[in-house]
Amino acid sequence: MTISSEVRKAGAFIGTGTTSVFPFAFKIFAASELAVYRTNPAGVDTLLTLSSDYTVALNGDQNSSPGGTITLTAGNLASGYKLTATSSVANLQQTDLTNQGAFYPSVITNALDKLTILVQQLKLSISSSITFPLSDPAGVTTTLPSVGVRAGKVMTFDSTGSPAAAIAAVDVTAVAAIAGDVSTVSTNIGSVNTNSSNIAAINTAAANISNINAAPASAASAAASASSASGYATNSANSATAAANSATAAAGVISAAGLPSSLVGAAKKFLQVKTTENGYDLVASVAAPTFFGFNLSGDKQSLNYDATRTGDVANYATWTMSENVQFQVVNNQLAMVLL
Repeated sequence: MTISSEVRKAGAFIGTGTTSVFPFAFKIFAASELAVYRTNPAGVDTLLTLSSDYTVALNGDQNSSPGGTITLTAGNLASGYKLTATSSVANLQQTDLTNQGAFYPSVITNALDKLTILVQQLKLSISSSITFPLSDPAGVTTTLPSVGVRAGKVMTFDSTGSPAAAIAAVDVTAVAAIAGDVSTVSTNIGSVNTNSSNIAAINTAAANISNINAAPASAASAAASASSASGYATNSANSATAAANSATAAAGVISAAGLPSSLVGAAKKFLQVKTTENGYDLVASVAAPTFFGFNLSGDKQSLNYDATRTGDVANYATWTMSENVQFQVVNNQLAMVLL
């Protein structure tokens, strides 16, 4: 019987927590020739062990109905896990045909089937490996660097496209740890270039960092001072307005009383009631002005001009000073009269 299918893998089956039996449909000669892998949620594969981890039930005729079923001994495959199966036929040729010996056609068929299985296993392995395009030039090296060269390194490719190992794995790990920062720098590369061109200014700022740090507090203080000054300015404006209002009110009072609105040119003038008795005038002279100051005594015989001294009224009746000032008794009071 021929092998009419190139399939040499079953799965990967996705665990749901409800299934423990999984089918496969490729020919093997014994349950031990099956390789079963379980993959955890982190992507790590584990090769399971026949009998302790799983059992295999092969179909009775592997030629007409190849394959069988795999049953997990621990029960259902958990959610998030995967199960994959392939063949693991040994790379051996165990068919021995002796000279002039008898053999059955099935012996030849099984031997050829085994060779085909080995080829399919090799193909499956190669398909899971890194390969180079057929169109690559003949000069490209497909061999990895030796173990001493590649130890502790990551695989890279040189300028010809050949495998190389020049970057230390620890450096890659360090970069991976700051991948977020690298992405941020990449996003802000324009700003980085700008900072690079302004590095002198940045260094100056660094030297004055204490002043820079103090700037917010100074700004807040300045803002408070400005606010206070604004308050003072408002108060001054209010005071000026009040003064203007007071001046206006005073002008109104002066105007209502009939007093002169200006004293310009009024030096040494007298303020007298107008003859119309509705206001005041400033005049240069007054006819015989009289100034009252001292009282007579109770018997009208003495002039009281301070708290301790008195004088006879008669002595002042006609007394005249050289500056044209005369004292007279008027209405029982001593009066100074300008002549």
